[in-house]
Amino acid sequence: MGKETEEMLSDMAFIIEALDGYRSGRCIDPRRVDEKINRWREIGESLPRKWPSLKRDIDALINLTLREPKVKRLAKTYILINLGIRMVSLILLLNLLILLIWPYTATLTLYCSLGVLYLLLILLTVRWYVMNRMFTYYERVIPGQRGKVEHIRLAVNSLIGRFTENLKRECIPPKKYRLHLFNTDYNGIKVLKKPSWLRDYYLCEVIVEGGECNY
Repeated sequence: MGKETEEMLSDMAFIIEALDGYRSGRCIDPRRVDEKINRWREIGESLPRKWPSLKRDIDALINLTLREPKVKRLAKTYILINLGIRMVSLILLLNLLILLIWPYTATLTLYCSLGVLYLLLILLTVRWYVMNRMFTYYERVIPGQRGKVEHIRLAVNSLIGRFTENLKRECIPPKKYRLHLFNTDYNGIKVLKKPSWLRDYYLCEVIVEGGECNY
């Protein structure tokens, strides 16, 4: 597999995940998706509707959340909490590293680690609460946008089909490009892991059938 093919498949997986996220309130900056679709002609041709039309639907869904000041505050809080979780996780790993390098600091390091772990659990709980408040609002307004949501679902379905064809043609095992999806009503995928306390998405693989590849 050439570097260009690998980059295209990575971008295609990113676009599939991004479009799926728009259906559930997980909104990646559309400019990032726009950049990747414009880069690869094959991806644009795989969409059942032209990208500018689909992008208008996406913008309309994103604007649903921007109209509500409370949701905007929750979104900013969610970003800050995610940053805090990354920093606390890094501190926890640093404590474990110190424990391995300087075992004589075990007592102090363990006490610090327990405190950091407690803070991490608090942040995870708050993130779960904030995320659910945001999605509750989103789910309340989304029924009025069924047509737009269906357009996006069909686009994802089409991209998954082309994505699967490329993997089959290049003899690439599906596990190399596992997908993080919030919806599973697509053809040709299987769910490997369901959402859990630490994971709010489905871990999925496309189903590659037939062909002469030995994975």
